[in-house]
Amino acid sequence: HRNWSPDSRIWKFKGQLDWFSGTIRECHSRAIGTIEMDMGRVSDFDSIRVFFVPSASGFWDRRFVNTRVQFLLGFSFEHGPEAFNVTELKRFHCERCGNSIEMSTTDGPQVVHCKCGFPVTAKKQTSDKL
Repeated sequence: HRNWSPDSRIWKFKGQLDWFSGTIRECHSRAIGTIEMDMGRVSDFDSIRVFFVPSASGFWDRRFVNTRVQFLLGFSFEHGPEAFNVTELKRFHCERCGNSIEMSTTDGPQVVHCKCGFPVTAKKQTSDKL
């Protein structure tokens, strides 16, 4: 496929896949890792484990276990659900109440509303490591 680079494992045209978030659970090696995908409001459903290649996104060490990430979700015949273009989710603080808010750094709105209703803008905030 012309939008897929097998060497870098990166999708060039991101509009063909959807962004999801989750938590890195395993980094067995530079080539084998697992992300537990967030299931949202589906509480009665077992979590979905998504394969990813840790070295393709720089998460190849065990210190990245439990790191919150965002990724494009695809499917491969070899691994089933597979995460591509894996990047770390960032946290930003609400200036009104001080709550920490997780925000995607993908293309799209860079403003989310805190539980208190105050808009939090990624461009104006200082990010924290999770």
